[in-house]
Amino acid sequence: MPARTRAVRVVVVTSDDDYTADMVVRGLPRETFVRLDPGRLRPGTILNAPAPDGPCLVDNRVVPPGAAVWWRKPTPARDLTGDRAWAADETTSLLEGMLHNATAAGHWMNTPAAVARIRPKPVQLELAHQVGLAVPDTLVTTDAQEASAFIAGGPTVVKPTTQRFTDFAPVFRITPGDDLAGIGGALCLLQREVTPKTADWRVTLVGDEVFACRITEAELDWRTRPNDCRYSAEDLDDSTADRLRRYRLRAGLNLIAFDLAESADGTLWFLDANANPEFGFQEIATRAPITATLARWLQGDDRT
Repeated sequence: MPARTRAVRVVVVTSDDDYTADMVVRGLPRETFVRLDPGRLRPGTILNAPAPDGPCLVDNRVVPPGAAVWWRKPTPARDLTGDRAWAADETTSLLEGMLHNATAAGHWMNTPAAVARIRPKPVQLELAHQVGLAVPDTLVTTDAQEASAFIAGGPTVVKPTTQRFTDFAPVFRITPGDDLAGIGGALCLLQREVTPKTADWRVTLVGDEVFACRITEAELDWRTRPNDCRYSAEDLDDSTADRLRRYRLRAGLNLIAFDLAESADGTLWFLDANANPEFGFQEIATRAPITATLARWLQGDDRT
């Protein structure tokens, strides 16, 4: 078969410095996948998709209907300037459309539309409630009086709802004596703190495979001091695992990670869902075979 018409089984769309993707592609046979960053295409990269029914070519490899797409973290246009930003935006949008037409939606990990749909925190919390997960009392408001009354009702945290404009935005406590004057400028999310907290949990799902990590010796937000925490692979109880699987299916995702907080009575409280998670730290700390499972899924072995 000529090189121009050789088929590929997996398309990985991400930046060149994505170390989580590096871990996964090491488990893929080199001839079965292509990896590219539409935000920073290499010179000479050939992308081609004659409409309406011509073959989709990515880096001169045919993408057949049964191929999988891991749409991970391509360089966003906002990180570039001028013509480069415009080209990145155009290329990323067109590549998404090409791959959407060429492959089945169920073979994506994950579709950008599904990731965007679940990004807003209120959507995450409502979906958690629908599948029966415990959800802390939450208030989204621009009303300083409502916020003050909520804060007075018990330990409260302020949670960022997006990290699109920053690398990291931690959770922090807010008390009745704090200045609330800035609340009127934008919606903020206040949530009842899970206290006393005995542990945090990071639970990653690849399809229906569940990988649970219990995190102890953490502060309010374990991400602020990850090296001071202890990580252990644990079996999640069947009821919670089933609820997380239902959450994944309702969200239309094939890869998702959850952050949960364990209270003193053993309840696991839903805090967050991440549709494009980092999981390398979890695998390194617990030796959970997340990357191998994801690589098998991309090759069609573990798809559900």
